[in-house]
Amino acid sequence: MLVYLMIEWTERLVRADAGVTALNEQLGQKASELNGPLQGSMQVGMGFGALALGFFLPAKLEKKAFILIPLIGSGAILLIPQAPAFAETLGWSGTFAASSVAGLLTIAAGFGFGSLVPVSMSLGQRLLPHRTSFASGMMLGGAWCIAVVGPQIMRLIHKGVDQNLESGFVVAAGCIALASLLACWLPGRLLTRIAPH
Repeated sequence: MLVYLMIEWTERLVRADAGVTALNEQLGQKASELNGPLQGSMQVGMGFGALALGFFLPAKLEKKAFILIPLIGSGAILLIPQAPAFAETLGWSGTFAASSVAGLLTIAAGFGFGSLVPVSMSLGQRLLPHRTSFASGMMLGGAWCIAVVGPQIMRLIHKGVDQNLESGFVVAAGCIALASLLACWLPGRLLTRIAPH
């Protein structure tokens, strides 16, 4: 979802800065140059977040992490459309300044929605020690299968139902917040009992 949203957001940012309603080749190139680092920022948040959690997250805090970390991602996603206003508040102006602020937010968003994937795989393997391949496939492959519909949902909201990019950010943030809510039902005592010793 966020990949689609960031592509559309950078194009809108460039159009607004240029005062036009459609991109020409030059403006399209500028939008791509802004979008690329934002997509990379998500990977930074996911990757370094996953490494940090792998090293430092004790098993007894996994449930709390599954509840709190998605809320960080959800909040960051909600704030991305406000990046130009935040940049102006800091005294910065222009598309580069706005995309720089958005870059920090997309790092937080990537951390919030992707850093827990390896933790969930590890947890799945501990819950099903006799079927570790199945557990890993379910945790990772299942997430990817669900993620496939994300861009289509965003396109439907942005181009069809609401035609409002901000609504797409709200829906994406809501999906991450829903993951946090579902994590409340994880059996904490069971997670502690199967913690590696």
